[in-house]
Amino acid sequence: GSAFTVIAFSSGCRVWEKALVPGTPQNKARAVEFVKGLSPTGNTLTLGAAKAAFEIERADAIVLLSDGFPPEKNNATGQPMANDDVL
Repeated sequence: GSAFTVIAFSSGCRVWEKALVPGTPQNKARAVEFVKGLSPTGNTLTLGAAKAAFEIERADAIVLLSDGFPPEKNNATGQPMANDDVL
């Protein structure tokens, strides 16, 4: 069956469950409660969220939902990174 987790991000990342959990009705309800507790604050640090997602073992798909523009900067130039470079 399907398994999942949720990673919230703004100025940092918060992982709901550090490992994938089965997609049971109970786990889905717990994830919904986690998401309902989020509020839009801080930045949109997409790169950190993507890195955290790639660290989840056995994840075979990543869905990224965002409400903003990623403010990450290129370490070498200090210039804003293009969306394609962040993702």
